[in-house]
Amino acid sequence: MLSKIHRVHYGLIKEDDIAKWVAEAVAAAGGEQVDLHIPDSRRLLSVPFVGKDVPSPSSEFAHPEVIIGLSILAYRHAGLREDDTRLLVSKLKKDFLTQKGPLRERPAYLQFEDWLRVADLLCEEEAAATAAAAAAAAAAAAAAAVAAQQQQQQQQQQQGRCSQAASLALPQAGAGAGAGAGKDETKEADGAAARGSRAATAAATTAPTAVPPSSTVSPQLDQLQLTDADHMRAVHRALRRLPDVIVHFLKVLTD
Repeated sequence: MLSKIHRVHYGLIKEDDIAKWVAEAVAAAGGEQVDLHIPDSRRLLSVPFVGKDVPSPSSEFAHPEVIIGLSILAYRHAGLREDDTRLLVSKLKKDFLTQKGPLRERPAYLQFEDWLRVADLLCEEEAAATAAAAAAAAAAAAAAAVAAQQQQQQQQQQQGRCSQAASLALPQAGAGAGAGAGKDETKEADGAAARGSRAATAAATTAPTAVPPSSTVSPQLDQLQLTDADHMRAVHRALRRLPDVIVHFLKVLTD
């Protein structure tokens, strides 16, 4: 099972896959509307793939152990989908409304807040790593620019010495030709230095920049509205790849 490759041999069905199947079914029906039913066992769990990014339109894994193992791996690789996050939050809000005690001391509320804290920490770590990579790229670009400038200066000094020696050794006409050649070499050196400087500048410009944590905009559970697209996008970005959230979601599926 561990030798299988995600999105090649197994994976989760995406909305794009469903849309493609619906379009194919409509085309096969001559343009008539088709109600394509996909069972929850295929919609929520891992399914076999017949090629890269091509899930089987009807097959399912036969052994329960294989389904469980590959579903866990698929969610860990791909994270929760938006519908998965909506299902998870819906279940969490139902638990929150049925629990007793002060709103912000209820287990569901504390669970949600704990997930957001973990998401914030991970986002801060990713932002710090991105900033460090950007600083390293900028330092490398600056070093490349300095090296190109030093190389240009050395070439100019060497060309000056060669031109001086040539003017002493050659007749007047030959000296003029030697000076012309020296100018050509100087132009070539200047061009190489300019190209090195431009490459360094491009490296600094395209270096990744730090991304602020996205989970800081996630609302609190008692204020969260499932119908608010902005709220749900924020929650989805924050929680979709957290291992504890994925485990909790898989437990929700078995309830």
